[in-house]
Amino acid sequence: MAPPIETLHKAFNSTHSTHPPLNERILSSLTRRSIAAHPWHDLEIGPGAPTIFNCVIEISKGSKVKYELDKKSGLIK
Repeated sequence: MAPPIETLHKAFNSTHSTHPPLNERILSSLTRRSIAAHPWHDLEIGPGAPTIFNCVIEISKGSKVKYELDKKSGLIK
């Protein structure tokens, strides 16, 4: 009779994998980050909120949507 699937899975992982499980790697990478990936990710909401507020708009590759860059502040309008 063949061993249960769980036994085979554990045996394979213990002999062939030197990395921790994926969910542990993801969580540990989040705790190691001390700064944002990009300065715009720490953008303050702004003094005029909620009427006027700062935000980050990510434009996907190939998008036909156009935005204007405010040269004075460096932000996108």
